[in-house]
Amino acid sequence: MAIVDSGKVYTFGDGQNGQLGQGTNVIESPRPALVGSLKDIKIKYSACGENFTALISGMATEWVAGYLFTGMGSGISIHRNG
Repeated sequence: MAIVDSGKVYTFGDGQNGQLGQGTNVIESPRPALVGSLKDIKIKYSACGENFTALISGMATEWVAGYLFTGMGSGISIHRNG
């Protein structure tokens, strides 16, 4: 995952659990690809692991994608305002 100066998020690598945030149909992305659903959101903070990605915007909104430890399942993305 990469966050550029503008706050746009690009993900790449293995996405079999939906952790790239590119939808459940993207199993692998060998090159960085813009996370289209966040193209108008400025992301400030991120965390990622083998099976998940978590992002926080400057407005304290959270986005999570991938296999989540709370049992939400594979490929599900959620967001909420903090």
